[in-house]
Amino acid sequence: MPTLSNESEGEYMDYDDSDSENYSSTSGDSDSDGSALDAQEYRKRRNELIDRLTSLETQYSILKEQLYTEKIHHTNALLERLQSGTAEEFKKPLEELRQNMTNRIQVAGALKNFRIEAINNRHTAEKLACEQNLQNDKSLLLAELQENIEMKMRKLEEARNNARFPSYEQLLKKNRKQMMKKRKIEGCRRKPVAVKGPYVVYQLDEESIIEDWATIKKSLQLKRCLQKGSR
Repeated sequence: MPTLSNESEGEYMDYDDSDSENYSSTSGDSDSDGSALDAQEYRKRRNELIDRLTSLETQYSILKEQLYTEKIHHTNALLERLQSGTAEEFKKPLEELRQNMTNRIQVAGALKNFRIEAINNRHTAEKLACEQNLQNDKSLLLAELQENIEMKMRKLEEARNNARFPSYEQLLKKNRKQMMKKRKIEGCRRKPVAVKGPYVVYQLDEESIIEDWATIKKSLQLKRCLQKGSR
């Protein structure tokens, strides 16, 4: 390729020199003689110029083809070196790319581990919170059930006591009415009845007697409950 370019440059320089000489000679002749070039000489010069131009175009095409071939060869050689890993101009950038890839992989792995740990911690916290809420709900429910049961027991106890005492009051009222009827029939005071053995004489009115009887009954029931509980 350099030989062809030098030859083309030499021919181009020869052409310029001869052309300049011819032009100077013709200009001198024109100045001296004042006549134009002969038609035959003109055609000859024209053919020479055409031949030179054709030769230059041919050389340019050859050089262009050689340059293209050399570029293809250089590109293929560079590609082979890249594939084999022997291209020195690309080793450093390739090493930097690999190092960046390694760093990114490490960062991504660490980030993944941190996210997994955060998810596990959140899951554990939510689980503990749910368990605590469940225990609190159970405690509240048990306390509420116990309170309701105790309230129902108190109501049942009061209802039982209230159901017993009115019957006793009704019995006393009935006895009182019967006694009043007997007193009206007799029309006089009854004689005292002799009572043998130990006895208790109440000198209170009937309402006080009923209250005392109710207190005695409650104390007896409480005593029974305590005895059952101790057993």
